[in-house]
Amino acid sequence: MMLSKRDLDCVVIDGAEVSAEEFAANLKKAWQLRALTDPTKYVMASSDASEEQISLSGKSDFENEILPRIKEYLLPSLFDNKFNGLEIGCGIGRLLEHASPFFSMLYGVDICKDLLDIAANRLSILSNITLVETDGLSLKGIADTSINLVYEYIVFQHIGSMQIIRNYIHEISRVLKPGGVAVLHGRDEHAFSIDSFSGNTWHGIKTGPDCMRDCIQGTQLSIRKEEGEGTTRYWIVLQKES
Repeated sequence: MMLSKRDLDCVVIDGAEVSAEEFAANLKKAWQLRALTDPTKYVMASSDASEEQISLSGKSDFENEILPRIKEYLLPSLFDNKFNGLEIGCGIGRLLEHASPFFSMLYGVDICKDLLDIAANRLSILSNITLVETDGLSLKGIADTSINLVYEYIVFQHIGSMQIIRNYIHEISRVLKPGGVAVLHGRDEHAFSIDSFSGNTWHGIKTGPDCMRDCIQGTQLSIRKEEGEGTTRYWIVLQKES
């Protein structure tokens, strides 16, 4: 029996009672079910979207949310097309499609194989994109100090485990080249607290300034810029030591 959207959104896994590995395994299962149920509903809030709708939504999000934040830091060299990029939680490749012209190689990672299969079919003509299925805990498959720019958009807001967020930040530090930048989106309002939906596989923990300051401890990352504190549109730019 196929689970409903409410079933998939509202089942709570007690993050305090399971390991990060167990939580990641549950998260992977949940996203596989979402992909089988209606993939575009979960990645762009539009049920059974057409290819044109998928492409246009990705173009809008990349040009309005990601590109302006990239240009501030990497503009002089970005358009020389000599940078390696990485998108965390690439799903069906909505953003990858429009980010690809700015990179010599662009990696997209996701925990859901079915979403990656859709992305592979959609983006097959783009030779500079590599898709990698991850374990939900790490960026395994991405080499150390190989990436100039990491970006993530509306992904961390679905992760209900502080340890997994911390793992990703440490992995970002590992894969970035010295001086490389990570542009990350989070929610610093209307996120679910420990006593409500922490552990839910749709509604993640609050990923605001306090969370990020905790997560960068022990890494080579420092904060370059923050915006949207106290809102659902919190952004942080991290840079690795040169």
